[in-house]
Amino acid sequence: MLTASGLIGGVFLEEERQLTHLYDAVLRLLADGYWSSKIITAKLYDMGLISAPNPGIVTGI
Repeated sequence: MLTASGLIGGVFLEEERQLTHLYDAVLRLLADGYWSSKIITAKLYDMGLISAPNPGIVTGI
């Protein structure tokens, strides 16, 4: 999935590296068929990309 990484690298070139990794991971999880924010957050937490397995961190709600 080089396309997603390339898009993120171009759009978020000015952002922190951690944010780029987070967005890349979210796109990859969505591409793998994960649509539940609860599951996505758990996986992001397991990857060490977010501080808590709380869907509000990802969704902003």
